[in-house]
Amino acid sequence: YEAGEVRQAVEAFEQCLVLRRKTRDKIGLAEALNKLGLTYCDIGYDLRAIDYFEQSLVICEDSADFHGQGVCLLHLGNVFKMQKDNKLAIDFFERCLAVRDKVS
Repeated sequence: YEAGEVRQAVEAFEQCLVLRRKTRDKIGLAEALNKLGLTYCDIGYDLRAIDYFEQSLVICEDSADFHGQGVCLLHLGNVFKMQKDNKLAIDFFERCLAVRDKVS
């Protein structure tokens, strides 16, 4: 990413969050949180990414959105894998597989 591109992406996703909250679109809100998490993950802001992924996961769990839960858990596992925290990464990957089994 170029610095300006990241700033533009973050601003766009934050505007999306505001709109999703106003319209009470929980699935859209969870997706926007995930996209913010991915953006921060890509530039190495792992803790901020984890925070967004966890917020999204809570929304998906509350909404019984199993697909969204799987996506969040996969993203969290990838962040912890990049951080070399293999134990935690495996935990999230296993949770992801368990959720995906419910969908299949």
